[in-house]
Amino acid sequence: MKVIKVVSIDDHQSFSDGLKAIFENEPGIQFLYAINNINEVVHTLKQNPPDVVLLDIKMGHDERAGIKLCESIKTELIESLKIVMLSQYDEVAIFKAARKAGADGHLLKTSGKDEIMKAIQAVVNQEKYFGQNVTKIIVEDSLNETPQQSVPADKPYKAFEITDREFEVLNEIKDGKTNGETAKALYIAESTVKSHIQSLLSKAGVKNRTELINWARDQKLIP
Repeated sequence: MKVIKVVSIDDHQSFSDGLKAIFENEPGIQFLYAINNINEVVHTLKQNPPDVVLLDIKMGHDERAGIKLCESIKTELIESLKIVMLSQYDEVAIFKAARKAGADGHLLKTSGKDEIMKAIQAVVNQEKYFGQNVTKIIVEDSLNETPQQSVPADKPYKAFEITDREFEVLNEIKDGKTNGETAKALYIAESTVKSHIQSLLSKAGVKNRTELINWARDQKLIP
């Protein structure tokens, strides 16, 4: 099993120490080091690159230092490096800015060990991961936007950039239909069904159909 190398970038040593303690006895995870000084990030990552960076959004007095750093790492340093943003603020604007900057995942700093582990595993598997609290806040904000920008009340899945066709596929597989059965029901190719399911898994930040259905029900997208 490949060991996932993790780094924390946070100007609070105590928080990084807490993360280190979480991963200490976790098989398959190696906590490489913590970076507490934003000026040391580029040099240190180049010298010993990890697989995943857990990056605090607020560094020093800059409320969005982590977002700027995320964009710099992705565009100028290591594009393939997976970055999970950590925030103590539940502000939609920050979540959206982090996503735009190239973040692969986003968690609140109050997230527990299980959710942190899920996020790491998801981004390493080329998936996006947004914690349940983050997702809930984004959806609620989308539903409360002005009519010109709002997610249609009868299509809440639009908040996750899920297309109408993908949602049709989701509805078909929620009761256990196979790819072939779904293809027949929607008059599309089985390969197209597979493509839609892969897209749904990525957008939901989950690994398989069971997790996808559970996620969709948690978000009240399906009954």
